[in-house]
Amino acid sequence: MSRTLLRVSSGWPRLASMLITLLGAAVAAAACSPTPAPTAAVAPKAQAIVDGVTFRLGWLYSGYDIPFFVAIDKGYYREQGLDVTINQGQGSGLTMQSVGGGQDTFGFVDASVAAVGIQKCVPIKMVAIYQQINPQALLVLEDSGIKTVNELDGKSVAVIPGANTTLFLPQFLQASGVDPAKVQLINTDPANLIPSFLARKVDVTTALINFQPIQLEAQGHKVRSFLFADAGIAALSGGIAVHTNTIQEKPDMIRRFLTATLQGWNFALGDSATSVDSMMKLVPGQDRNILLGQFSATVPLLQTSNSKGKPLGWMAQADWAETVDSLLRVGSLQDRMALEPLYTNEFLPQ
Repeated sequence: MSRTLLRVSSGWPRLASMLITLLGAAVAAAACSPTPAPTAAVAPKAQAIVDGVTFRLGWLYSGYDIPFFVAIDKGYYREQGLDVTINQGQGSGLTMQSVGGGQDTFGFVDASVAAVGIQKCVPIKMVAIYQQINPQALLVLEDSGIKTVNELDGKSVAVIPGANTTLFLPQFLQASGVDPAKVQLINTDPANLIPSFLARKVDVTTALINFQPIQLEAQGHKVRSFLFADAGIAALSGGIAVHTNTIQEKPDMIRRFLTATLQGWNFALGDSATSVDSMMKLVPGQDRNILLGQFSATVPLLQTSNSKGKPLGWMAQADWAETVDSLLRVGSLQDRMALEPLYTNEFLPQ
C-alpha cells in the first residue's frame, strides 16, 4: 500500500492582502447562488474506486492536525477509497481561496472567515467543525510589563490579514475597554508572526490558545494570554470546508472523508501518545511534546453545550447564529445572512 505523500505549497504569497481584497480574486467572481442539491450516490467499495483528494490545512503543522495524520497512517482514508494528500496551510483566508478556487478538495477553514467569504460569493460550505469553542487570544511576553488588556493603548499588535483573530480583534478590544484606534496593527504572515514578536518588533501578537502559547512555553519563553472568549466573544472556529460543486457532484466522497476523519479523531482521543507518532512519521522534524500539548489544549474546544451528544464535527444552528452575530458587531459582514448557505451536517456519520 502506498504511503500518502505530504507536500508544502511553496508558491503561496508571503503576505496576504486583507480578506475583502483577497475575496475580489477569481473565486469571488462567481455569481452568488444557492448550493445545488447533491446528486444521489451509492457508496462505492474502497477496492473499486480510489479518489485522489487534497486537504489543505489552515495553518502551519500543529498538534490539532494529529487526527488527520492518524487517518492516513492507520489506513482509514484508504479504507474509504480515498488517497489523501495533506498540504500545509498559511492561514484560513488562503485555504478558503484555495478550496473555493478548486486547487484543493478539502480545507481546514475558520468558520468566521468562511462566513465572510461566502457572503462575498466564495463557493464553499462548511461540512464539519472540530474547534467549536473560540481559541483566539492575544499574547504578551511576561517581562513586557503588560499585565492587563487595558494597558494595550499605544501598543503594537502583530496580525495576519484576514485571519479569524484579526476579524474579532476590534470587538475584543472594545469589550475590554480599549479604543481600537489607539492600537497599532502590524500586518505580517504566519512565518514571521512569532519571530517578530520574540524580536520585540511588536508588543503583542495575535494567537490561538492551542497553538502558539504551547510552542513558546516549550521553547522557554514566558507569555501571558488574553482570551477573546473571556470578553464574551463566542464564535465557531476551525473545520472542514468544501467547494459547492463537490457537494453537488461528489457527496459520497465527502461522507467517506468525514467518516475516516472521525475514525482518526476517535483513535487520537483514545490514545494521543500513539497518535502523535503517526504525525511525526509523516511529517519529520516536529517536536513531540509541543504536538501533544497542542492536541491536549484542543480537546476542551471540540464541542459546545449545543453540540454535546452529537457526532464530533456536528454544528448547532445556535452556534452559527452566534458566530454571525459576532461578525455583524465587528462589521465583518455587510448584513445579516441566512445560515443555510454556511453549513450542512448531512455528510457527518450518524
